[in-house]
Amino acid sequence: MAIDIEKILTISASEYVEMSGRSLRDYEASGVHTSSINDIEKNFARLVPDGVEVVVGYRMSLSEGYAAAYGTALIRRPTEGQGRDITIEEGPGPKPDEPFVLVD
Repeated sequence: MAIDIEKILTISASEYVEMSGRSLRDYEASGVHTSSINDIEKNFARLVPDGVEVVVGYRMSLSEGYAAAYGTALIRRPTEGQGRDITIEEGPGPKPDEPFVLVD
C-alpha cells in the first residue's frame, strides 16, 4: 500500500497545514482518483504516489455496487538546504589546492 489508510483525511488542505504549523507553499499537490467495485479504500491507497505526507479532501461516492473516490495528495517540498547528506572522500585526483584540467 502506498499510504496508510489513517493518512487519508477528509479535512481540507488548509485545515491540515494549519494543524501542522506549516504553509500550503510547503507542499506540492497531486490529485488521486479511482473507481472500483471492491475495496475502494485499499485501491485508492495503492494509487497514492510515493513520498506523499497525507491525502486531504478525501471523498467517496457509492452507487449500486460501484464506488468512486478522490482526494488531494500533499507532497512536502524540500526546504532550502534540505536534501541528502553526502560524504566526499578524498581519493585519486587533484587535491583541493592543486589546479586541474578537464579533458573531453
